[in-house]
Amino acid sequence: MTSETQSIYWHDSAIIDELDEAMGNGAVGVTTNPFLINGTLRARPEFWADKIADVPRNLKGTEKVEA
Repeated sequence: MTSETQSIYWHDSAIIDELDEAMGNGAVGVTTNPFLINGTLRARPEFWADKIADVPRNLKGTEKVEA
């Protein structure tokens, strides 16, 4: 379907396995929100552990997102 329309397909999840599949099926990027990011971190904690290890636990809001 995505190859037959002029629509731009952004995948609505940052879960790595889902994103890889979506990109292989025509997605051009990912869009998400805090709820979906939480699901992403919980879906593959071993993948993200070293990437977020240095993020201070006491950050809130925008500071936490940016870190």
